[in-house]
Formats: sequence, C-alpha cells, structure tokens
Amino acid sequence: FDTIKDIYVQDVDSQMIQRLINDMAIDVSAKTIRSRIGFLLSALYYVGYDRKIKLRYPQKRPSERTAPDTNEVYALINEADDSIKPAICLAAFGTLRRGEICALKQKDISRDMNTVTVHADMVRTPQNTFAYKDMPKTFGSYRTVQLPKEVIRLLPESDDPEAFLFTCTPTA
Repeated sequence: FDTIKDIYVQDVDSQMIQRLINDMAIDVSAKTIRSRIGFLLSALYYVGYDRKIKLRYPQKRPSERTAPDTNEVYALINEADDSIKPAICLAAFGTLRRGEICALKQKDISRDMNTVTVHADMVRTPQNTFAYKDMPKTFGSYRTVQLPKEVIRLLPESDDPEAFLFTCTPTA
C-alpha cells in the first residue's frame, strides 16, 4: 500500500482505495485483491476509520483448463503401462476424476450395459493418506457413464463386488 502509507487514516477515501485495487488488478488475481483490501479495511476500521467505502473489485476469471486432443490421448495410452491404461481411458473417455477412478469397485461396473456408476471418491485425509468416501466431490457428480465396449473390456475383473478396480492412489 505504498501510495497511501504516508496519508493520515481519516484522509484515506474510496477513490484512493479504488486506485489501489486498479493498480493491483494488473499483477494479481481478484481473490488476492479481495484479501489484501479486506486486510486494509479491517486495519482502517480497527483504528477508528468511520467512513463508508464503496468499491468495485475486478471480476474473477475462470481458470482455463485444456483437455488433451485425440492424438495426445492415444499417445498417452500407447506409452502407458498396461495396469494404468484402463484408468487413463476412464479419465479420457468417461471424464472421471482421479479420486473417482480410484474409488471404483467391481459393483460399479455394468459390463453388459457398458456403464460405470460414479457414487464415491478417494480423498486425502488429515494424516496425508487416502480414504474411501461414499459420496463424490459434488452432488452433481453422482452419475452413470456410458463407455465404449473396448474401454469396459480393459477394466480389471474380480468375483468380489467390493474389490477396488485399481489399487493406486489418485496422486499415482
């Protein structure tokens, strides 16, 4: 807050703080700006600042995620170890998250219908291990995904309906 550091607290006005916001918007994210200005306003109010301040913050920008194109997916599958190929296919063709893939059990696969039902997640615990959670990340994540027969054929099979398809963790 170099531009206002030598100004008396009662002389600080909305325009000065708005200029700070506009200057910060060049270099930092909207969330960082809100945090910094929130700290500044808390400090001002703590020392007796009594003016009402109306500010306009920059809009949050959605994060840009890029999905690999078809050639990249096939290159990844061709180079992958046989044990991880099914997981890559579930992510690429079924849009499952890492935790959802690791939480899949045999009972979640319908081989005759070529579907995978997502209703669980593998999450990190406070002890920095992973645990099975009987619900996905969001309510909207409960879903049944139709997959090509070739992907379903790649999935490991077991007679135990409670057996996990994969023994790896989401970070693996």
